[in-house]
Amino acid sequence: MNILFIFHSPIIPQNGGVERVTSLLGTELKRRGHNIYYLATRSFNPSQRLDTNQLVIDCTNGFERASKTYLELLTKYKIEIVISQEATKQSINLLRITPSPIKKISVFHIQPFPYAGKERIIKKNSHPTDLARKCYRLFSILFPQIFHYRSLMQGRRVFNEMYAVSDRIVLLSNQFVARLRKYMPNIPRSCLSAINNPNTFDYSNNSDLSKEKTIIFVGRLDEPQKNVLGFIKMWKLLSRDLPDWKAIIIGDGSVRNLCEKYVKEKQIKNLTFVGKQSDVCKFYKRASFVCLTSHFEGWGMVLTEGMSLGCIPVCFDSYESCHDIIEDGVDGIIAKAFSCTDMASRIKEIAVNPTLFTTMSNKAKNKIRNFDISIIATEWETLLTDV
Repeated sequence: MNILFIFHSPIIPQNGGVERVTSLLGTELKRRGHNIYYLATRSFNPSQRLDTNQLVIDCTNGFERASKTYLELLTKYKIEIVISQEATKQSINLLRITPSPIKKISVFHIQPFPYAGKERIIKKNSHPTDLARKCYRLFSILFPQIFHYRSLMQGRRVFNEMYAVSDRIVLLSNQFVARLRKYMPNIPRSCLSAINNPNTFDYSNNSDLSKEKTIIFVGRLDEPQKNVLGFIKMWKLLSRDLPDWKAIIIGDGSVRNLCEKYVKEKQIKNLTFVGKQSDVCKFYKRASFVCLTSHFEGWGMVLTEGMSLGCIPVCFDSYESCHDIIEDGVDGIIAKAFSCTDMASRIKEIAVNPTLFTTMSNKAKNKIRNFDISIIATEWETLLTDV
């Protein structure tokens, strides 16, 4: 098959999670005999050298011209299936003009309706700096039902647009399918599929790992999704009971200064910010736990990345697909949603018991095989044949 992936930027694995997943999947499908192309819908840094299968059209500077180029590319490369990796205006418009018999698939890489049921806690945990956003935050906390209605309307608009232009919508978990159907009963179940993300790390050499008394957070330091302060508050509690352990925050973003200020004001010990790292592997190899404290996620790739190198994964029960990754109490920890006390308590229980830690770490390493690209790519090939 001739397959075209659409994303807003070129598929460069180092740039982000969707890029890593798309690159890995595309490479495996190519190995199986498919012809793979990638299309970026926005202009990019011209200093970046791209492979010949990486195509670019700028949909932000006049769609009429871009649409003509897009249709020419479909013909030139004899594209049979288009897979959009995001629900942006540009990608939806391209799917809308994609002619039959080309099949169109939209992948949604985040929890559907991520704010639903969490409106108040998310706004309480946000820290806007300008007056307008501060007022909106206060309004949302006082009247969460209005924020709930607004976020539902936005989500329904996006999914209605995706449904109108797609032969299939792919979510990252079957449990996300149930969540979507709860808020969008008009979308037939037959139009929805669920395929997990593949593990993007090599786990073939994970038998000899030297683990330290270290807990890590890996990700963008931003709001409202990542809830970095949730990790810091959890560590504040845990560090009192584990004074010989340390925590490391790996990543950068808009709330880093806020977080560093909080750590200094609260005099939180043994916590280090190391910024964005080109080699995250070295941290996973040494860490005992990898924590995800997000308000919502699509998959939580840092969990599977850490598991592949023997970290015990820890997250809040804030998004359904975490149960696809972790069997709570067996190969990881799913703490009560947004309870820093529960997360700290459960980590401590394992940290002070070397035998329990080793058992759970080994089970996490074994579990990661469920998300091998060979398995995920086969599920994709089945979908590509059936759609």
